[in-house]
Amino acid sequence: MTSENDAIAYRSEWLELINSAAHSNLDNLKKLAFSGSLKNTKFRTISWSILLRVLSNDPSEWRPQ
Repeated sequence: MTSENDAIAYRSEWLELINSAAHSNLDNLKKLAFSGSLKNTKFRTISWSILLRVLSNDPSEWRPQ
């Protein structure tokens, strides 16, 4: 049951990131970054890549990048 709960939490965290990135206004993601909340996420590298514009804020473009 724990691995199922972990998978649900992982998916929830991923969807939150995708939703933050999908909006042209990245204020929510910036707030998470500057408050230190990203240090506990599995997606810290992706989050900072979006904020630093290494990755597009449109997730559909990530694969080609």
